[in-house]
Formats: sequence, structure tokens, C-alpha cells
Amino acid sequence: MELILCPNSEPNPFAFNDPCIRASWSALLPAVLVVALCIASIPVPASVKRYSAFLFTPFQEFLTVEEASALSGASLPGDGSPPANKRTTTALVSLALVEILLWVGVGVFEVTSGTLGTGRVLPFLFAASWCYAFLRPLITKPIITAPMPLFWLFLIEFIGAVVLLGGVLLGYGEVSQNMVNVFVANAILTTSLLVVVLRLPLGILIKEDSELEPAAEDYTSLFSWITFSWVYPLIQRGANDTLTEKDVWNLSPTMQARPVFYKFTQLKRATLLRNILVANSLDLLLDGSLSILSVILRFSGPFFMNLILSTLEQPAEGGRRVAYLYAFLAFACQIAKSEADVMHFFYGRRASTRIKTELMVAVYDKALKRCDFTGIVDAEAKAEAKAAKDAKRDGKAKTDTPAGKQEKEKEDLGPKAGAQLGKIVNLMSVDSTTISTVPLQMFYVYGAPFEIALSVLFLYRLLGWAAFSGVVFVILSFPANYLLAQLNVKYEKGIVTARDKRTSVVNELISSIKFIKFGGAEERWLRKANDAREVELGWLLKERFTGIGFNITWMLLPLLISVSSFYVYIRQGNDLTVATAFTALSIFNMLNVPLSVVPFMISQLLQAGVALSRISTFLGEDEVSDQVSALKSVPVEQEESSTSGLVIENGFFKWNELEKDIKDVSDDEETRFELRDISVSFPEGKLTCVVGPTASGKTALLQALLGEMTCLPGTQIKPPKSAKVDENGLMHCMSYAAQTPWLQYASIKDNITFGFPYDEERYQNRTEIGVRGVSLSGGQKARVALARAVYAWTKYVLLDDPLSAVDSHTSRVLFDKLFCGPLLKNRTVVLVTHHIDLLLSGNHGSGAQYIVRMLDGRIDAQGTVQELRARGLLEAIKQDLKAEGPAKATAVEEEDNEAEAKPASSEPITKLVEDEEQAKGDVEWRIYKTYFKASSYKIWAMVVILTIFIEIINLGQKLWIKVWGEAYQVTSGSNLLNFNLVLSQVVHQTPMVQSVPLPTSLAPQFEFPPAQNHPMFYAGIYALIALFSSFVNLTVDGLQIYGAFRASRHLFRKLLNTLMFSTFRWFDATPKGRILNRLGKDISTIDNNLSQSLTVFTFTLASLAVSILTVAGVFPLFLVPGLLLTFAYYKLSVGYLHSSRDLRRMEANTRSPIFTGFSELLEGIVTVRAFGVEKRFLHDMYNKVDLTTRLGYNFWHANRWLLLNFDYLGSSAVLVTSLLSVSSFVPAGLAGICITSAMSFSQISYYACRFYTSLQVDLNAVERVVNYLEIPQEPPAIIESNRPPAYWPSSSSNNDLLVVEDLEVKYAPNLPSVLHHISFALKPRERVGILGRTGSGKSTLATSLLRFVEPTSGRIIIDGIDISTIGLNDLRTRLTFIPQDATLFSGTIRDNLDPFDEYEDTELESALFRVHLLSRSAHQSQRTSARASPVAELESETEAASVSGISSVTEVDSKPAISLDTMVSSEGANFSHGQRQLIALARALLRQSSIIILDEATSSIDFETDRKIQTTIREEFNNSLLVTIAHRINSVIDYDRLIILDQGKIAQFDTPYNLIRSEGIFREMCKKTGSYSDLLEAAAKGSK
Repeated sequence: MELILCPNSEPNPFAFNDPCIRASWSALLPAVLVVALCIASIPVPASVKRYSAFLFTPFQEFLTVEEASALSGASLPGDGSPPANKRTTTALVSLALVEILLWVGVGVFEVTSGTLGTGRVLPFLFAASWCYAFLRPLITKPIITAPMPLFWLFLIEFIGAVVLLGGVLLGYGEVSQNMVNVFVANAILTTSLLVVVLRLPLGILIKEDSELEPAAEDYTSLFSWITFSWVYPLIQRGANDTLTEKDVWNLSPTMQARPVFYKFTQLKRATLLRNILVANSLDLLLDGSLSILSVILRFSGPFFMNLILSTLEQPAEGGRRVAYLYAFLAFACQIAKSEADVMHFFYGRRASTRIKTELMVAVYDKALKRCDFTGIVDAEAKAEAKAAKDAKRDGKAKTDTPAGKQEKEKEDLGPKAGAQLGKIVNLMSVDSTTISTVPLQMFYVYGAPFEIALSVLFLYRLLGWAAFSGVVFVILSFPANYLLAQLNVKYEKGIVTARDKRTSVVNELISSIKFIKFGGAEERWLRKANDAREVELGWLLKERFTGIGFNITWMLLPLLISVSSFYVYIRQGNDLTVATAFTALSIFNMLNVPLSVVPFMISQLLQAGVALSRISTFLGEDEVSDQVSALKSVPVEQEESSTSGLVIENGFFKWNELEKDIKDVSDDEETRFELRDISVSFPEGKLTCVVGPTASGKTALLQALLGEMTCLPGTQIKPPKSAKVDENGLMHCMSYAAQTPWLQYASIKDNITFGFPYDEERYQNRTEIGVRGVSLSGGQKARVALARAVYAWTKYVLLDDPLSAVDSHTSRVLFDKLFCGPLLKNRTVVLVTHHIDLLLSGNHGSGAQYIVRMLDGRIDAQGTVQELRARGLLEAIKQDLKAEGPAKATAVEEEDNEAEAKPASSEPITKLVEDEEQAKGDVEWRIYKTYFKASSYKIWAMVVILTIFIEIINLGQKLWIKVWGEAYQVTSGSNLLNFNLVLSQVVHQTPMVQSVPLPTSLAPQFEFPPAQNHPMFYAGIYALIALFSSFVNLTVDGLQIYGAFRASRHLFRKLLNTLMFSTFRWFDATPKGRILNRLGKDISTIDNNLSQSLTVFTFTLASLAVSILTVAGVFPLFLVPGLLLTFAYYKLSVGYLHSSRDLRRMEANTRSPIFTGFSELLEGIVTVRAFGVEKRFLHDMYNKVDLTTRLGYNFWHANRWLLLNFDYLGSSAVLVTSLLSVSSFVPAGLAGICITSAMSFSQISYYACRFYTSLQVDLNAVERVVNYLEIPQEPPAIIESNRPPAYWPSSSSNNDLLVVEDLEVKYAPNLPSVLHHISFALKPRERVGILGRTGSGKSTLATSLLRFVEPTSGRIIIDGIDISTIGLNDLRTRLTFIPQDATLFSGTIRDNLDPFDEYEDTELESALFRVHLLSRSAHQSQRTSARASPVAELESETEAASVSGISSVTEVDSKPAISLDTMVSSEGANFSHGQRQLIALARALLRQSSIIILDEATSSIDFETDRKIQTTIREEFNNSLLVTIAHRINSVIDYDRLIILDQGKIAQFDTPYNLIRSEGIFREMCKKTGSYSDLLEAAAKGSK
């Protein structure tokens, strides 16, 4: 086209020295764009749109600001758009009209003057393009935001104007003065139009109901967006003060979790991967396109450097002017590359952030809808248990054999269904991050092949066919890289699996820390956690060695390519000149990145594939039915009919199971627990009691009603889930209180209201509670959970044995005030209980109206109270569930209740859990010292020394290249060389151009042969230097890995030890999510990032210093602009470092609540679904994710701002250096040194700031760990100088065994005393009961005996020894404590009973038999079983048939057996609450301590089993001092003495017989039971 327009010009269309060629390009490109814009504006028929949608969908915005704002609830301004600025339209139209007139005038003038010549149509072509700019503002709607079509048109016109005017100024071609004036006017007008568009905003400011500033990126000007100057206000705030969350502007609506996840869920592609790609297609395409553009522009540096050096090598007339042109063109290309880089990073980060949000919320959303698999024991745990059993039997582990090892290697490390809590949290925290980092690195995938092709093409133009001599090495590297990638994937799977295992163990440890301390089992759990950690570190070490293998490939491949290319080039008879050597070396260094990144990216993609498979597997797991989940839509007709009440017809249910587990059932496994033949209709508006022996299926029945069990075919059940409200204002929904109360980390008020509207009459309280209610007693927790279920405005209330955790007095109060009160009036209540007498004691019309008796997973009997009484079954049920019969409350009781009911709103709020601390300022030196000490000072000293040595080696390598190139210019047959050993600018593992040191006359001289005669001498030396450099680099890598490995192991162990021996109070005040964040995310940072950040930062500092010294050494004048650049670098760096550090720290702190809340949700998902509040929890998750994303996303914006500004400064430095080189006409070698140093200067400066920030952030992980190393610690576990005798405590003497003197206890210095000056003494073999109302201090007194709470004053003496003078381990291992919340650990029953392998199986089975967990026949035959049912049934010979003569309505099947090999899931979730207490009691039977403390240890056991257990206790513990905290008076009525506590003081202390006969609290308690005469008789019998 140019030849047609300019037939008299050169045939080369790129001959820009011709004015006509320049004018042709300047006119054609805008015209082509205008034609394209006109075609794009033509309406497309609907049919074409429909069939071509798949082509255009990837190019459409996934979520517009307007759409996102509507989804997030923001309000659009007024009529949807603000008034247009008429001045903008006027300016655009006027300036475009002037351009049209200008070019039309030029065309007319030249036509009339006859001087138009061959380019006669060009002025009119210019005018035609400007017509579009003139008409568009007039035809389209008023201009409010920046019109992107006009921007691109004006940008191209501006480039054309610069080309036209620049060519004239540089003297290329002769142009008349009039045309020069036209070119100047054109440049001014074009610049003005571009400025007008650049000042327009990107979008309309949308009003949001938020205190935060709206997202600047959505409404800033186009110029600010291009230059990222919209980030500067945030940088400025951070530079002047510490940033807070309110200082950071809001997240763009297009990035907020709610709209992003909503749009993501609308995608219905076949796989998760396709959904991710479709949702982020535009960002990924823009990222890819801009990456390729950046690659192209990246070659402009060596390209123009080659031209400048060639000009300097061979000076010619006009050469300086050409060199100036090359310098300015290089500057322009670098600016364009900087823009391309920052924009592709922007779109890549946006895609990454969205993907992470989509996946995190998807996992959370799935957890809300997923079937509850709590209690499932995974196959790995079973295999480990079997291996342990075989090892104990055979004396050695099978896995130690080669076959065992081989089998273990073949173990499936891939994704598995049925994820437990630890793994699910990892899916959200680790796997989502792994996947979301892929878009950040995909530009390597886009650009690497293209960059390799360009490099080869460039090298071919430079070296000819010699450039292809290294292809053979590239081909040979593929098999090695493939093998390394395969190993990397295997090791990554191993890491993920090991991390899941370690996380599960640590999570179980932290959750059960109190129970671990009760038994003094800290060391065993430390070993267990450290063993899991060692497995993880083993996989990490293997993966690191794979990384070293990659490093070897990365370093050797470019070396082999360059050496072979240089060798072939000189063998062909060519001279390796300075220009050729420097340019080729730059390209080889650039080629290093794509060649090395291909295997790395393969590894990363495969790791992401593993993570994606894990999340996909989780998202594909079974969900609860639509009727159970509030997140699933319920059809209107279904909602209308879902008010039929609580009814089950022909119900068969089983616990949720994985498909794999169902298929793997073997013949030798026990029968799985099921509910069978369940047909029941609970009477509307009445109280129904569900009774039955322990583990008979009572809890399972409630779970079935909630929809949490799997319905077998034929079952008809419709859980009421409707928004309809009846005449009493009650929703047709359910509320639920679990047997193990689930409480959130929130205030009591928030736990009770649970998101429902606050009603002052229904609730008054605002005291904060700790994590999972740890600051409350067991009874208080149960009452809070009960209050939550009752407070909700639901018609159906399901209560799972809430009375078992409270004393008889409180039970009576609850019955009178709650169950017979107005709050439960007209509500259908299903209550699991053992207190049948209490619930039958109400007046006419109150109390229990219907009874369901469960036995062996069936309904044994059911009916109204009258029906059962008429059939003679009621008395039999009452006899079997014998409990304290209540009496009518007395006036004293009512007074107590009134006092108890006083509102707490007038009291000061007690702050238990403090907000998480956020570090401020720079990381302290002590944090560095901690890490250096953990990884060894010697290691880092060696790293620093070798780093300096590497710089010296690289100096020699670059200097040798200079010598090699200059050797061809020597004519005397020798070459005198001066060395000056200065640092090179090479940065380890960063894509930077290498620099060459500066020779001076001060260095020693050496003689070398001419390169023409001895080329292999130079090539060989070059190769040896490079090989030696690679070897030292690998040594540094190895040292870094060793140091990181050592630090990771040391810090994890030290942190775990510190946590294990911390105080109870600290655990009460610290959310579990914070602890897990330290043991998870922070330890992961130390594992993976810290040592590398420290090493690279060290290299970067050395490289930065050498770049400055090199340029300044050659051009002292550079110091003048250099000082200005340095000042600018400093100002930018300071603001960035402060802001980015604060943002990263806040992001780390805001991450903990996400995982704390997620862990809480997973533990209480049944309760959450029962209340139907999943949407509220999901919305809370949105807010938490948005907060963390807002901080992290703006951190990366600040990072991009720094990169762009540093690139601007770096390009300026290159320009100044190039201009100085050209103006001084220095030798080409020195010019190459300076230009390459300046080219790398900006990148080094950027990486120095970035790595320093990364180092600060990574060290923040160490800082957070160190903070936890300073938490309060318990007294020493063992005091060697004061250890008690082996027989201590002894029951042989008749002296007081346990003496408490003037004991006062506070939980914290700022809190009131819980126990007030208590004193008493207990004899050996005495049985003492402790009674008192809920919260009277019973459990505090019990825990004080084991020093979980240190006394404020007073002391406790056991067998003559003050327990404060001995070690805690000596104390706790000699006493036995069974808490009210019994905890089991994952493993087998054997592991739980005998964690230290101290007993024989016969002893263990005997203990199970004595607590009635093993039937007589099973005990005698000593049968074992491989698997436990999800709720293993209690076996007892008395329960094999009907109970107390009740005729069973169904046949009783044989029940699944419990054996020593029965598997226990995490926290014993596959056992009922009562069974857990029985197993804990079996532990006590085995230990046979001289002092045994039972803290309400049988509260969740039915009364018949409790009677048997009490008999066992009397028989088995007759040689021990037995201290029992009990709610049931009949459990301790025959004890030797009773301590009655009231408000932290001893109100009474005497024998039960004396107490019941004298006036006092105990006598009143006995009277209120309604069984005073029976208790008096039992007390009299016990006194004898």
C-alpha cells in the first residue's frame, strides 16, 4: 500500500527515512482502525448472534460494574447516569473539526499549487479518519466516561504525529516549512485530544452504603488507570502513618464475593475447570495477549543496544544522530513494555483473585449443603490400626519390609472423598491458593514458546546457523524435565496428603488439649504430631531435591546452548565482536527464563491439577436433600404442603456413608447401625419425650428428623422447612439443641439470638464467651444451647438431652419455667431425656404428653402418657429410667430463680478473647536472630560468603566475554588485559541482563593469545567459569534448603511444645483458628518461602550495588541524574514498603477469622442447618472473604504501582546512559557494560523492594510464631530436684490424703474469685461427693486439684506434699480425672484405653466389660471386630430383650459389637456421648490411681446403666479416694461425705445421712426431688 501511495520511494515499506513512507503509515493505520470500528458498530442479526455466541463469549466481561453493584445491593445514582459534561463533547468535536480543516486545507493547497505529487490522497485520508472523531461524539450518547474507541484512535494519531514531526527534526528527508508547521499543529491538536480523553473517568461513581471509600479503579481517570497513579493516595497514607482497615478503600463490586460467586454458580459447564475458564476467559485472554506483546517489546532492549554498539564500533557520518534515535526508540519501547507488563499483571491478578474467591466460597457453600460425614473413619486410619495390631502381634511392622515399603509407595495419594475437618480447611486455604496462583504464572506459558522462537530468530540473524547448534541440548532436556515433573507431581501429592494428616492431628490435638492434659499425655501427642510433621518434611525435602534437579537443567541448558553456539560460530571463521558477544549473551540470558520456566510451569500446572481434583471431588460429594438445606430452592407447592408436622412413616435410616465405604464392606465387619421400622407422628403443640438406654438410637432419631441421616427406600419423611407463619407467630421450621452443645466464638447474646431479631423480653445477657464456649461450665453451655433453640421463633423444637448437663435443681427450674412456661406453648417439642419422672410431674396439660421408647434402633413402645399407663407400660419405663422425682418448687427456689433472672445488661462486659495483635513497623532484629538461630548461623554465613563468591565468578565470566570480543581487535598477536574485580549485577534466578566489569589501568596485566588463532582457548575458559558458577549456585541452593528444613523443623517443634504446655486460660482466650493459622499458614510460609526470599534478597543487594558502581565508574556525570533517580527510588520505596507491609500484615490477621469461622461451621453444621440459617453464615463468609481480598488485592495494586514507576525510572536511566555513551563516543565495550547495567538497574531495584517486602511479610510469619513462643506457660512438667516417691500418693496410711487449706481461685487477675477460702481434708479410700448448683465452682475445685488453675492463695496438699512444689506431669499422671466432656482420639479403642502400651488385651477387655461396653459373652469369647458402626450400640445382657417386662413391638436384632479394634474417628464422633463417658471411665479403671476425680462423668448415661456403673465404681475403686461431682443426688447419696458448694464457698460438709437430717441446702435439694424418703433410706443404709 505504501508503494502505491509512494511509487517514487524506496521499495522497502519500513524505510522511515522517507517522508512519504512515514506519512503513509501515519495515515493508513488510523484509517484501518476507523473502518474496523465502523464495521463493529453494525448491528448483528439475532440468528447470527445465537450461533456465534460461543465465539464472542470469551471476549465479554464476566461481570460488569453495574451488574455487580446490583447483585451486591449498591444503589445506582438517580436515573442511572450523571449529567454529561458538555464542555468535553465541545472540546472533542472542535479539535477534531480543526484537524479535518487542517488536512483538507493541506490537500486543497497542494492540489491547487500542483505540488501534491505522488502522495496526493494522504491529506484526504488523514481528514477521513478525523471525520470519525468529529461525528462519534455527536451521534452517540453524551460522553460521560472515557470513550475507548476514540482513545485508541487518538493514540495512533499521536504516534503518527510524533513520527512525522520526529523524522523532520532528525533530518530524514526534505520537507517544506509549511508542512513542518502542519506537522507541529497536528502534533499539538492530537496531544490535546488525547489529554481530553485521558482526563475522563472510567466509570460512574456508584453510591454504596459503606463507610469505606469506593474502589478507585472503577471511577478513576483513564490516565490514572494507565499510570496506576490512582494507587498513590494509599501509598501516601502508608508512608505517613500505619495503615488501618478503614484506610483501604472498598473492593470493586466486580471483585466482591457475593456477585462473583453468584455469577459463577450460574455457569453450568461439565467440569469445575471449564467453569473457571469461562468465568475468567476475558482476563486470561488479555493477560495472554499483553504477555506476548511484552515479549516482543522485551527484545527491543538488546536489539537497539546492538544497533548502538555497532554504531559506536564503526563510527560513520551521521552515526551519532542515528545512535540518538536508537536511544529514544529504545526508551519508547521500554515504556510500552512497562505498560504491557503492568496491564497483563493486572488482568492476571484479577483472574487469580476471582478464582480464589470462587473456590473458597464454593467450598464453604458446599460445606453448608454437604452430607454430614462426621464419624467416618477413613481407610488410611484403618490400615494404620491394622498395621499397628500386626506389629504388636508379630513384634515388627510389616511396612519395614521391602514389600511393605513398595506397597506404601504405591499408596494412592490422590483425592479422596469424605474429607474431614482438617482436610476441608486445607481445601479452602491451600488448594484454592495453589489453583489461583496459576493465572499469575500463565504468562510464562503464553510467552515462553513465543519468546523462545523470537530468541532463536534473533540469534539466527546474529550468529547464523550456529544459533541452532544448541537445539540438540534442548531436545535432550525434555526427557529429563519430564521425569523431574513426574517426580514433582508425585511428591506434591505426598506433601498434600501428609499436610492433611498433620493438620488433622494438630486440629485434634488443639481441640482436645484439655483432655490430653488431664491424663498427662502431652509427650505422646507431641510425638504423634511430630511424627506426622516428619513425614510432611520428608516429602518436602524430596520435592526440594526435585527443584535442585530443575535448577541444574535451568543453569546448564543456557550454558550449553551459548557455548555450543559460540563454538560453532567461531569454527565457521567468524570473529566474535563486542557487539555480537554482548547482544548474544543478553539473548542467551533472556532465553534462560523461558527454557527454565517450561518444566517449572508443567510442575505448577500438575500441582494445580491435583488441587483441582481434590476440590472437584469435594464439590461432588453427596448433599442433603432440598428440604433440609435452606440454600436450595423449594418449590412453592412443596412449601405449601410442608406443614404436616413431624411425621415419619415406615422409616429406615442409616448414617451417611461414602460410596467407597459401602463397596468395601467385608463379611467380617459388624452390622452397620440403622434405624428400622420407624413410624411415628409427634403430636402438634405437645411435649414428646424420647427415652431409652444409652446408644439405643435416640440421637439418631433426632438426626433423622433433621434430615441428616440417609433415608433407605420406602421411607417417608418431610422435615418442616417453610417460611409460613402460624397464628402464634411461629415459623413452620425447626430449632435444635445438640447433646454436645455447639457454641460460636461470640457473646452469649449472639449465640442465643443466632441471627433472629432481638427481643428484650425473650432475652437479656451480653457476657462474652470463649471459643466453643470454653469459658462456661458444662451446664451453662447446655443452657445456652437450649436457650438458642427456644429463643428461635420456630414451631418445632428438637432437644437432645439438655438436662443431663445440669443439676437436679436446675432441671426442676427448667421444667417449671421453660417446658411448662409460655416460651414453649403451642410448640411441638421432642426431648431426648433420662429424666422421665421430672417431665411427667407437670400439672394437667403440661409436661410430657407423649413418650417414645427407643431400643436397638427401633421404636420399642410409643403412645400418649394415658395410653401407656392404661397398658401398664408407663410404670415399667419409669422404673427402668429411675430418676429423682421432682416436687413443686418452694418459695426459696422461686426467689433464687428471680435473682438468677435479673438482666446482666447493667453489668460491665467481660472481655475474654482479645483481638489479634497486628505487628507495626519493621520486623525487629530479634525475629531475624530467631530464624537465623533456628536454621543455624553457620549456614547463613556460608550463604553470604558464597553469594559474594558467585558475584566474583560472574564478574570473571562477563569480563572474559569482553576480553574474548576485544581479542579480535588485537593485531600484535597478544592481548594485554586489565582486571578490576567489581561486583556484577547478576541477580540469582531473576530474568535480568548480565553486566560486565570495568577494567582500569590499576589492575595487573596478563597476556593472552589472539582469538583468531586460539578460539577454543576462550570458549573453554568461558565454559569452565560458567560451570563453576553453576556449581556454586547449586551449593547455595543446597545450603538454603538445609537451612529452611532445619528452621521449619525447629520452629514447628518449639511452637508445638509451647502450645502443648500453655495454660488453660490462654486456650480459653484464643480462638482455635488463630492457633491453626500459626501451625498451618505461618509454618507453610517458613517451609516454602522465607529462606528463598532471604537468599534472593542477598543476591539482589549485591547486584544493585554493582550496577550503580559500574555506570558511575564509567560516567561520573551519571551521578547527577543518578542522584535524582536515587532520590525518586527512595521516596517510592519508602511509601511502598510501609504500605505493603501493613497491608500484608492486616491480610494475614484477617485470614484467621475465615478459618476460625469455617472450623466452627464444620463442627456445628447440623445445628446450622437445623435452624435454616445457612444463608446468614454464607453472607458472613462473603464479608470475611471480601475483607481479606480487599487488603491482599490492594497490596498487589501497590506492587504493580511500584513496578511501573520503577520501570519508568529505569527506562530513564537507560536513556541517560545511552545518551552519555553516544555523546562521549566511548568504546563499545564500555558502552555495553554501562547500557546493560542500566537496563538491569530498574529491574534490580524493583526486585530489591519486592523481595524486601516479601522478606518482611515472610518474617512476619516468624514474628507471629515467636509471639506464640512467649505465651503463658504452665509450671514445669517435671522438677527433677523435687520428684515425689514412686508410691505417691499412697492410700496405705490413715492420715489425711487430700488437704485443701484456705483455697482461693481466680481465672484472671481482673476477674472475681470463683472459689473463696475453701478448706477441707479427705481420708484415703473415702468416697466424697461434691454437689452444688450450676456455676457454683464444682468443676473449678476439681481442676484445681490438678493445678489447671493456680490458686490465688492457699494450698493443696496430697499425701503430705504441696502439689505446687512438684512437676505437673508427676501430679497428673498419678491422679485420674474424668471430665464432664469426655473426649476420644482417632485410632482404635485400644489406643484410647492404653496409649502407652502398658496393659494386656485381657485387661483392656475386662475394663470394657466392667463399664458395660462389652457383653459377658463377648468378654468371655474375647472376639474382636474390624469395624465399629457409626453409633456403636451399648451391649449388655440385660438389654438383649424387652426392658422390665415391656413387650417390644419389634424384634431385636443382634447388635454390632465393640472390640479393642473398633475404630474411633476424630474426637470420637462415631460414638454416642454416653459411650464416650463410659470409655473414659474404663481408662480410670485401668489406671487404679489412689485419687480419682469424676466430674459429672455419667451425666449422659441412662439411669439403669448409671446404677450399674455406680456399683462398679463402689467395687473397683474401694482402694482409692473417690471425688465425684454429680448432678444426680442418688449417685452420691451412699458416699462417705458430701461437700455442698454455694457461690464458691463450702456451705455444708458432712455425711449424707447427717446432711439430709439437718436443715440446709442439701436437705432442701433432696426435698425438691420428690424422693426424699428413698434418699433418706439410701443415706441411712450408706452410713452403716
